[in-house]
Amino acid sequence: MLAQALHRDLVLELVEATAEDAERTAALHRDRGGGLASTVKPDDLDMLAETLRETLVAERATQLDVTAVQTLGSPAPPKHDFAYMPRGAVASIVQSAFETFARESFTVHRRKLLDDRRSGLKPHVTDEHIADVPLTVTADGRRVWGRFEVAKHKILSDPRWVKAVFAMVHRSLHGRVPFNPQPAAPPALADPARLILIGDWGSGLPRALDVRDRVRTVLAEPDTARRDTHVIHLGDVYYAGERKEYVDRFLDPWPVTAEHGDVGSFTLAGNHDMYTGGEAFYATALADPRFALQERSSWFRLANDHWQVLGLDSSYEDGGLYGDQAMWVRRMRAQHPDAKTILLTHHQLFSAYEDGAVAMRAKLMPVAAERPVDAWFWGHEHRCLVYRDLENVRFASCVGHGGIPEYVPEQALTPPKGLVYEYRDVHSTHSKGLQPWITFGFAVVDLDGPRMHVRYIDERGREHWSTEHE
Repeated sequence: MLAQALHRDLVLELVEATAEDAERTAALHRDRGGGLASTVKPDDLDMLAETLRETLVAERATQLDVTAVQTLGSPAPPKHDFAYMPRGAVASIVQSAFETFARESFTVHRRKLLDDRRSGLKPHVTDEHIADVPLTVTADGRRVWGRFEVAKHKILSDPRWVKAVFAMVHRSLHGRVPFNPQPAAPPALADPARLILIGDWGSGLPRALDVRDRVRTVLAEPDTARRDTHVIHLGDVYYAGERKEYVDRFLDPWPVTAEHGDVGSFTLAGNHDMYTGGEAFYATALADPRFALQERSSWFRLANDHWQVLGLDSSYEDGGLYGDQAMWVRRMRAQHPDAKTILLTHHQLFSAYEDGAVAMRAKLMPVAAERPVDAWFWGHEHRCLVYRDLENVRFASCVGHGGIPEYVPEQALTPPKGLVYEYRDVHSTHSKGLQPWITFGFAVVDLDGPRMHVRYIDERGREHWSTEHE
């Protein structure tokens, strides 16, 4: 990822400039009677400009920074100067298109930035940046890039730019691939079993690759060889779920390789995976032979006599549960009353920091009310959180800290209801900088008969918390 593409001010400046360019091009088309060579009609350009302007208003109104831990007596500079990840589709699409065009149009360097505060040899976020867009650092530690005329000239003057952005936005709004109504039914889950859960990992950042290496270390453990093992991604390949992003940031570095034999691979759909319609999620990610057990479906069931693991799609309907999934969960629990249930989703049921996914909750909480859910894991938030005995869920955990930099938030004086553990280790322990970034990681869930043992491992390979349930 390019540092400029992760800077909110520059991304939103490009959103605004693209809207202006679309409006100007539409006007020229009309003035010249459609004589300009273009495959995008003036009315479509007007629609694009209106969508971009609505996005600009929404993104500028969004408060993205959680109050961060202060180090050295000073507040951290805004996270969106360093790791801007929009929650909206259109800004993510512009981000994705910009990085593609920037790599074609500019010289990209990988070297220490002026404000780089790294721990060891790895940058906290990224050290890839466009060479000829100058960087300065303000007295309060903010990263400020120079005016963006070079990028505007090289990118917005390219006739492919508006067409590319329009095509991606159109796919996002109108081109969603059909939902597969059949859940995957892989072979029965053996006993004992091991599930390795990674959330929001598909960034390709150096520290995300460290997580990949730590997962491979777990796969090499002697205990893994005796277990039916599956690595499951809880969703989100950045920025917008484009094919090249899947190849470069997800499939190429995926922890499971041919040498891992029978280890299974599964992936849920995250909101970013659906930002350009989900085509690459189905046609690129799920088409990879390593994901064959998933049968080109975004929901699945892994089960043995003691446990059933139900992976659900909470992103085809953003933060919802499209189709028959809720009724399917009810049926599976009714048909297998002696089996304990683990639910996997991308979106959170509840959170100490954010709202839960309202539409998903509305469909699944009545199911949970019938009989407690034994465990629920999700991503979406870029944190590691553990809850117990809350809202008829015996064990719940956010495992969204796989690959997206997030500040360590200020700790509440009174822990939120149900929260029993939060991983708060600051990544930059040896740094003199101001950014208190979280440490990435993942979860390992071992199922032995009716017992479930969960351990959490960070990007350095350190096991920092574990628990057991029966």
